[in-house]
Amino acid sequence: METPEHLEHIEHAQHAGHAGGQDRWVAVVMAIIAALLAAVSMLDHRAHNDTLRLQTEANILHTRATDEWGYYQAKNIRKQALEADIYLVGVLAKEPGAETQLAKVRNAWSEHIAKYNGELPDQKAKAEQLVKEAEMKIEESKHAHHQAEYFDFSELGLALGLVLCSLSILTKRRPFWLGGTIAALAGVGVAATAFFVH
Repeated sequence: METPEHLEHIEHAQHAGHAGGQDRWVAVVMAIIAALLAAVSMLDHRAHNDTLRLQTEANILHTRATDEWGYYQAKNIRKQALEADIYLVGVLAKEPGAETQLAKVRNAWSEHIAKYNGELPDQKAKAEQLVKEAEMKIEESKHAHHQAEYFDFSELGLALGLVLCSLSILTKRRPFWLGGTIAALAGVGVAATAFFVH
């Protein structure tokens, strides 16, 4: 009678030892998955922050470009008004003896027009450059946003891997461990893909 009971205890001990060995391996895999999850979470937060920062910088550049276009339009309107005034002065009836005064006014207006003609191309170029810089920031923010989406899905895969490995320890069922490992590897693959997104 003692022999079959003794064999049964040995069998239970072996089974428990096997399960304990599996639990240790699952715990090691879980520790690796947790470390990867922490790294991907950090990359994810950084990508989301970059998206917001780049969008803010683009908005600032768009505001500056709008200001520059406003200055350009104001100077251009002043220049056109002075050109119209010079033309009108030339066609209006003149008082006798006012030629000297009229010449001074024309010269002053012509100087302003020349000044505007010199400033307007630079003002326009500056506004156009600010628009280009803002558009580049928008493109960079889109790229960062796409990367963040990949990191989000990667986090999901890694978190699912942790949950499945935890179930493996609780249920002592190897398929959960295998499923968790596969989910975690898929998460790592998605994270790696994020660096190649354009």
